[in-house]
Amino acid sequence: MSQQLNNESQKRHSNKAYSANTDKPRKDVSQIISSLEQDFSSFLKQDENRYQEYLKTMAHFHKYSVNNTMLIFLQRPEASYINSYSGWKSVGRMVKKGEKGIRIIAPVTIKVQKEAENDSSNLEKVEEKVIAFRTAYVFDLSQTEGKELPLLNNRELIGNVSQYAKLMEAIRQISPVPIRFGTLNSTTAKGYYDYTNRIIMIREGMSELHTVKTAIHELTHALLHLDKTANKSSAEKEKETEAESVAYVVCSALGLDTGEYSFPYLASWSESHTPHELKNSLFTVRRTADSLINKICEKLNTQDHVNS
Repeated sequence: MSQQLNNESQKRHSNKAYSANTDKPRKDVSQIISSLEQDFSSFLKQDENRYQEYLKTMAHFHKYSVNNTMLIFLQRPEASYINSYSGWKSVGRMVKKGEKGIRIIAPVTIKVQKEAENDSSNLEKVEEKVIAFRTAYVFDLSQTEGKELPLLNNRELIGNVSQYAKLMEAIRQISPVPIRFGTLNSTTAKGYYDYTNRIIMIREGMSELHTVKTAIHELTHALLHLDKTANKSSAEKEKETEAESVAYVVCSALGLDTGEYSFPYLASWSESHTPHELKNSLFTVRRTADSLINKICEKLNTQDHVNS
């Protein structure tokens, strides 16, 4: 039944054309910013089980140290969701045949014998538990197959964008780094910002609406997030929250509706029912979104004058 509903939803959106307002955004940025938190909260409340299902899924995932975060990034920079072989199995997914594991350092508790003085000042052997480390292997979501996980596999946005070519050219012109299209190694990633080579990569073949949204998301990373990788998981959450929030605000101001994708995306990075990271980043989101909207509209208007 859910698949049938998804198909029907796709049919409703497949013929929808979104118009990028090149003159004046249809909504003031202040209005969009002030409603973003409220709209996001409403999204979470649409189904009382929606967030519970997400939390149950995330409970199976491990919290990784800074060192392991670096190891994962170095071996598979496009990784999105990591779990052990048994962890993936516990949520109904299996590692694909032939996939190579990502090596990390895992703590283990071992028992050791040591000598200690007793009350009689005599030495006796006692058992003590100590923490040691061993090599372990984990796998990214893209290396697995099986049961779809709630809020992790967001369905792509569907729809065309009026003056799409002009809009993408404007985004290219204001981007501080090149924007390229191609096939991505990850089956779930829509795009990424390569911090080392300083280029934005976008998955080719997506809808015009999703391509524009992704371009603005990755452009935000290129403008705001200069570090190669986050030192803490909370910092990574903040980066993704900022990038997706900016993408939502800019697209909304241009008349492009991305809430169907952006809200589940934001939920997957949020720690609680209230979008805590979003609140902390609202000033940055507002400033960045306002700047991008002005620059995009300026480039679009310049193109119109040149062509007239």
